[in-house]
Amino acid sequence: MSEYGKEKRKLLRRKLNLDGYYFTHSVHDPLGKIERAVVKDLSAGGCRLSLADNHGLHLNDSITLSFRLDDAERTKIQKEAVVIRVDGNFVSCKFESEFNKDIWLYIHGEISK
Repeated sequence: MSEYGKEKRKLLRRKLNLDGYYFTHSVHDPLGKIERAVVKDLSAGGCRLSLADNHGLHLNDSITLSFRLDDAERTKIQKEAVVIRVDGNFVSCKFESEFNKDIWLYIHGEISK
């Protein structure tokens, strides 16, 4: 059986539509900038973002991402991340430190409901 199309992810991922911001700190933009982002999906290890068409991010760029979960507490998440894929205005990022208790509980808490 072909492996094509099978889910390769190790961590549970949740589809979202959460507004947030990211701060760039890359060699392509040494002064950095703050831009809007929409978190389209989230796992304990990373996320997929929808950005403006002229975002200027490249593979291996570092960002700081900040957004609030849509849980009852509106938990603030701020994570350092590295760009691992750029597909037009969609950017996938891997978090520098994988485990975040708030993200893990947010994603896995929905399963038990």
